[in-house]
Amino acid sequence: MVISNTGVEITNVDVDINNGVPIRVGESGQIITFNLRASSNPSGADVSGTNLWWVEVFTNTRSDGTGARYAETQASFPPSAGLGVNTPLFAGIEMALNNGEVQLDLSGVQSCASQVPYLCFTLSRNPLTSPVYTLTGFPDSSALMECIEVACIGEPSLICSAI
Repeated sequence: MVISNTGVEITNVDVDINNGVPIRVGESGQIITFNLRASSNPSGADVSGTNLWWVEVFTNTRSDGTGARYAETQASFPPSAGLGVNTPLFAGIEMALNNGEVQLDLSGVQSCASQVPYLCFTLSRNPLTSPVYTLTGFPDSSALMECIEVACIGEPSLICSAI
């Protein structure tokens, strides 16, 4: 239940990749596991309910996620991940979505350097959420995303970047 009319305001998203790098261009079925932490504005709203969160993952050509997107997909949170998408958020307190999992399909991607230098994670409101609430990035929408430079193997044994 939303406690305030202000809406939920995320000030920062931070992601730690647990497993799955380096990623390989030209291959499908690559599993990436991660933990996502979201910091929120203390003057924003709390939210609790079901199906609250949606995490989209994609590769990108730019560190801010505004470049070309490839291999866009939705993350899942297995039952062993705790509350996962049902995790409540309390204003001003960091929320953690742990053990997220995504399966990347990079079968149509051919270049590390020009198509996969960054792996981006975007937090949004799940369209099936109950109750419906407002989610915004504070001070702007860039607060809802983190892009991480990742190791990538592609063009015969070329590693385009490293963590």
